[in-house]
Amino acid sequence: RTARDMAKPVAYYTPHRIGCARFTSDGRHIVECSTSDAAPGTVCVREFSREGLDVPLAASLERAVGVVAVECARAGEVLWAQVDGAVSLGVVDFENCTILSKWSLPVHKGSSAECIAVEVGKHIGCSGGDDGRLCAISLEAGYVQREFGGNSQPFHDISFVSPTVIAAACDAASCQLFDLNVPGDAPIADLKESSSSTASADSVAVHPAQPIVAVGYSDGFVALWDVRMQKRWIGRVQAHSSHVWDMTFREDMDCCLLSASEDGTAKQTDFARSFVGESFVQSRSESAVVFVDNMPFNTIDYGRSSRSIMCGGDAGSIVVQYEE
Repeated sequence: RTARDMAKPVAYYTPHRIGCARFTSDGRHIVECSTSDAAPGTVCVREFSREGLDVPLAASLERAVGVVAVECARAGEVLWAQVDGAVSLGVVDFENCTILSKWSLPVHKGSSAECIAVEVGKHIGCSGGDDGRLCAISLEAGYVQREFGGNSQPFHDISFVSPTVIAAACDAASCQLFDLNVPGDAPIADLKESSSSTASADSVAVHPAQPIVAVGYSDGFVALWDVRMQKRWIGRVQAHSSHVWDMTFREDMDCCLLSASEDGTAKQTDFARSFVGESFVQSRSESAVVFVDNMPFNTIDYGRSSRSIMCGGDAGSIVVQYEE
């Protein structure tokens, strides 16, 4: 399937500026966070259908501090990161329409927690901050179990490559790999665009079935890296004209990437069509537009059970588009 097989957007909601939004594992709900002054520190859970998005079923208004990222953990659990450096875990209480806090940790003291990721199987979370620290957190007990520090560059996005390996996007066009089982602060690999590049690595996504990491850059390029062959990317396209803020692979397709950008577009790139054997053919690359807006898109996700793409951004919108 391509973006041309998608129906017109059937759900559109405009509450406030959307910093991050994710589908829950059951495919029936959306977890979102606001980064606007009008609703500081808000994490909301909404039920949706083809008819539209409902009013919030549950919300957390703890510590009126801006929430910059949110991820779904195990069933009913929500992990979020805040500008005051705290990382919090909550449980959705649908009966009483609230999110109950399990714990909150001041992980990045004196700086902002910029990004988070969850390894559901091991019940481990990870946070990256603008202080150049990467922290692995036990979600069950609520404590930092491993820390990587000393990086002079802030982390912009992180994702688990495996239960113990974390990919972290940072400045200088670099995506670094860290292993929780390897002693020391240093990364085990550095997936670097080029020594002369001035772009920063803004976002990272991990293929659900292959050892492939996608990295989005501030110049709009998206590159695929095989973590077993770390010296050069295996595929690269100019998907956007500016920062690529968020990406995710579609689990129902071989190597299809969704990306959201500051340029006001959300696109779908079918990298599987770009390879002839093991050779990447630039002319076969195509990034099809899924959404267009006059303001930046900050977040994108794919719901496999509902067969839908969700995108949110500065215009204060969540758009959900279903496949026919």
